[in-house]
Amino acid sequence: MPAGSAHELAVAALDTSAELHAAYRPTRSPKLGNLAFHVGLRDRALCCHWTRDLLHTLSALDLKGVELHWGVAHHGEVLREHSAVIVVPEGARFEQGLVLDAWRNAGHLYFTPVAGDRYPWKPHPSDPKRLRIGCRSGS
Repeated sequence: MPAGSAHELAVAALDTSAELHAAYRPTRSPKLGNLAFHVGLRDRALCCHWTRDLLHTLSALDLKGVELHWGVAHHGEVLREHSAVIVVPEGARFEQGLVLDAWRNAGHLYFTPVAGDRYPWKPHPSDPKRLRIGCRSGS
């Protein structure tokens, strides 16, 4: 990945996470934020909301040398499913990517290699339509 694209990606990911933090007003615990969403106290709080909004911003950039994916762990498991943006070097395997997770630390961007994370990341089954992936509990 060219240095300019890496810098642009990093700045956009951090800035967007901060903007989402201000807009979503998350609770200290992301799981409490999920509860607040489900009882109607928050319009957006689920990991899929954070992922979609971050991915939307990053997809609009003219990044060279990387592919952006909607990653999902525990797909289909209602209480365990988790989403994040996965940045993969062009031509590399998904497992060689980097997790960008704005939800995990309530709007403070968390990042780690896919292979080293505690979540078993896979590309979302609808990844080619990644910006149209919806949240089960609302959008």
